[in-house]
Amino acid sequence: MITVETTPAVEGCRTCGLVAHGHGRQERILHDIPAFGAPVRLIWRRRRWVCPEPSCPGATIGEEVPDLVEGGARLTTRAVWCAISQLRYEHGTVEGLSRQLGVDWHTLWNHVRAKLTDMAADPAVWRG
Repeated sequence: MITVETTPAVEGCRTCGLVAHGHGRQERILHDIPAFGAPVRLIWRRRRWVCPEPSCPGATIGEEVPDLVEGGARLTTRAVWCAISQLRYEHGTVEGLSRQLGVDWHTLWNHVRAKLTDMAADPAVWRG
């Protein structure tokens, strides 16, 4: 297990634009690519902010780091791309890759399928 967190930054409310106040952190466990044959877990200490305007519907804002994880995914971006690469070039199976990542095959397939759907809509994304 590896604990990661980002450096402090100023965040604005995504609804009204006011500068938000720190509201602590929330730990999320993410599955990453295996290291030395063992599944890797990242504990992401995700920042949270709260909008200072009481009437704002934005309320609480959660940190987003698309280079690490997309949306509410349980797999890191790197793990998803690694799985896609294994499926494309190494003839891996979703079940075998899910076993290596330490997740259920449905979890892996849902993330991979979403990325493949996006890639199918934009052929420029497919690289050799």
